[in-house]
Amino acid sequence: MPLLPQATPHPRLVLAVLLAAALLAPAAARPDDVHAGVGDLDAEELAAVRALNVARTDRGLDPLTLSPILTAAAEWMSDDLARRGLLDHVDSTGRGLGPRVHSFGYPRNSYIRENIAYGYPTGDAVMAGWMNSPGHRTNNLATDVAAAGISRVQSSNGVWFWTLVLGSYEDAGAVDAPGGGDVATPTPTTPTTPTTPTPMPMPTGTPPVGSGPGTFASGFPPFGVGLNVWNGGTVSEMVAGAGQGGARSVFISVGGGLVGYVVGAPAFVNRAFTAAYPDGVMPPATGVIVVMPVAR
Repeated sequence: MPLLPQATPHPRLVLAVLLAAALLAPAAARPDDVHAGVGDLDAEELAAVRALNVARTDRGLDPLTLSPILTAAAEWMSDDLARRGLLDHVDSTGRGLGPRVHSFGYPRNSYIRENIAYGYPTGDAVMAGWMNSPGHRTNNLATDVAAAGISRVQSSNGVWFWTLVLGSYEDAGAVDAPGGGDVATPTPTTPTTPTTPTPMPMPTGTPPVGSGPGTFASGFPPFGVGLNVWNGGTVSEMVAGAGQGGARSVFISVGGGLVGYVVGAPAFVNRAFTAAYPDGVMPPATGVIVVMPVAR
């Protein structure tokens, strides 16, 4: 994804993947840098959760509760992104989604998803942006999550950075959220100071698999490198699906050589890849090499 320009940017979205390292490294968060509980969410953060739960309940899905742990993790990540002025699911300390969220005390055997964005001024706007993006919408409407944490932090040049973390575990202190019930007054809690645990492979969703447009012909390997086939669709759909499955990058053959796309990287990094498809469409039967995280 592009670096944050000095002018007000067009809103940008990124869904949960494991990808490149950060440019700058702010100091690790202290307990007073993060929300003490879900009671500190502002009106726009609550509006985003309300829109999320309305979208879920309108489709017959269970609403999500608000998790103090996921809220603290989202607050820390939004602050980290705002300080760096970029979108990246790997934080400034080098942690991906699982290790980062688990450092706040979230269980390691839980399922976790994450959406990030910048440039959206309101909760309704950012949720509309996520719902209009296939990969982000899949995260929002997942049936393997029960709780959420959300945060927006304003950068030094006035741009809002958003983080939404979804998880399958409802931790102590979780409360009903807007759109799914009344918000109870939570008991304030003090989050633990984030530490860097030993990284481990984490579930990041499943790629769209099938035989029609917008899908891959087969699933992704749990780690390492795998050969797949894209069944046709836009480049953005392919990238969203690759990220949804946890891929770090994908490669295609162009002119006898390999050209790669690093999921979530600035646009200039992926210029050669996107130039191969000037109309933004990847045709059916396109061979794709998928690069997954390294096993640990």
